[in-house]
Amino acid sequence: MSEQYIYILSLSNQIDLIKVGQTSKNPFIRANELSKQTAATNEYTVE
Repeated sequence: MSEQYIYILSLSNQIDLIKVGQTSKNPFIRANELSKQTAATNEYTVE
C-alpha cells in the first residue's frame, strides 16, 4: 500500500478558509497542482 497524506491548505488572502484533503502525492506537489487548476487568486500554502 502506498503512503497517504492528509493535508491542510490555506490561501493568504482568505484567512478564514482552509482546504483539508487526502492524497498519495507529496502535499506540496498537491498544493501546487491545486493552485494551477483552480480559480484561486493566490497559491495554496501547506500548513
